[in-house]
Amino acid sequence: MSDNPYKAPESNLSSQAIEVRGTFDSLFDLGYKRSVRQAIAFYFTYFIAFLCLGFLVGFISASVFGVDQLTELIVGAVSAVIGCTGLAIAICIKKSIFMSAKSIAFVFLTLVASILLGALLGLVPVSYLTTLDKKI
Repeated sequence: MSDNPYKAPESNLSSQAIEVRGTFDSLFDLGYKRSVRQAIAFYFTYFIAFLCLGFLVGFISASVFGVDQLTELIVGAVSAVIGCTGLAIAICIKKSIFMSAKSIAFVFLTLVASILLGALLGLVPVSYLTTLDKKI
């Protein structure tokens, strides 16, 4: 026992290599296999990013081209459709699963979902694609 009762006991944990993957680790690595918690974090992060992108593209189109608010909304929605579908395709290519029927169905589902509700629904199948294994 040590002389100082307030001193923390010594541990050998600092010498061991501990691999801990956080919730927000590898958000931009599209080939990474995520857990459910990481897929939810991926969804919210990319949803906020696409929301900002939609606002930015709509604002630029309104200020440069002088379009009305409806056209501004449509431009933002189209950017969400292109972004979600492009992200789904990029994940499938990065994981080498693009030619499987399952991944093609999920890319099509992403396209339809993002047309219906934009990035809010379009990122759900994209987040599921991030949980799939990488094909070697």
